[in-house]
Order: sequence, then structure tokens, then C-alpha cells
Amino acid sequence: MNVINKSKTDRILASGKVKLNLGSGHHNYPDYINIDLNPEVSTDIDIQHDITDLSIFPDDSIDEVVCYHVIEHLGHRKVPEFFREIFRVLKTGGKFTFETPNLAAALEQFCKKRANSGEIQGDIGDNSIYHTIYGGQQDAGSVHLGCFTRWQLMVMLKWAGFEETKIVPELPLRGVEYGPDWNIRLVCIKEKIS
Repeated sequence: MNVINKSKTDRILASGKVKLNLGSGHHNYPDYINIDLNPEVSTDIDIQHDITDLSIFPDDSIDEVVCYHVIEHLGHRKVPEFFREIFRVLKTGGKFTFETPNLAAALEQFCKKRANSGEIQGDIGDNSIYHTIYGGQQDAGSVHLGCFTRWQLMVMLKWAGFEETKIVPELPLRGVEYGPDWNIRLVCIKEKIS
């Protein structure tokens, strides 16, 4: 772990309202501890660290976690444990919001028309179906190792400890020009464990 912005990190940790932006990349928020491992795609991060290892935070210590367009870079085998770690560090009532490409929507759109026909948005290139599934591939941090359906995400979140009634879909903020289903955005609230 490399703490780059110690004064900000210490201030947030002492504030009593700790919020994490995991896999922050170029999207850094002033009231969050922005954590990313890849210096190639991360600017102005607060901590350089592997986001799948949250052992630097105690149980029930975090109020909010955001993770936008990150889990597709982790791979399908790491995501369930990543969700479980987020559940562990969240306080009761804590919120986890994430957004990721919707594999089902991308494949459905792709299959509506003949592949490589040029008739659908994004046969190839930036913001294409290939970009959605495989990532931009401009650097080591922009390769997608997994892509998920809403059902798969719900199964993994429930396994991690989140109750289905506390997993709420929201309209995604990215990719909306291709329709509201192009990406999946979920807000998960940690309930008290009985």
C-alpha cells in the first residue's frame, strides 16, 4: 500500500464518515478516499493499492463505497470475493453503488443484426459492443476480464451477504446514449446481520 495523499486520507478517516472510491482511475472525488492500483490510468489518487484487498480497513468501518466501471477489469472469479470484502468493511446501513457493462444487453443488440454489418451502433471502435465486452485496450488497465448479467450480479451480491430487497437498480450514468440497459447500476445497502 502506498498512501499518496496522507493528509486527505487521515482527514476522511478521522471524520466519522468514511467513503471509498475503488478503482478510481481518472474519476477522483474530493470527499472520498480514491484508491487505485494502476498508475497508468490513475491520476490524483489518495492510495495506490489493490482494491480487492481491503484488509487495510477494519470490519464495519466504511459508510459508502462507489465502484464505477471497475469490476469488469477484475475478472469473474475475483468479483464475488470483492463483493464479500465490501460487505465486510461496510457499516450497517452502509451503501455500495457500482456500475458495469450489461453483457446481456450488449449481446442482444449484437445479435439483432448480423455481426460486422455496420447496421448497429458500435460494431468496432470506441464505445462499441467490442469495447463494452473486451474493454478499450489502450493500456493494461483498460482490458475487461469479465462481463456480467444482472442475474449473475444478484447471485454474487447475495452470496456476499447483501439482502435481495436491499439491492436496488438505478439508471446508469454511462452509456445511456445506447439505451438505459447498456450498463447495470446497482445500489446495495448492508443490513444488520441477525
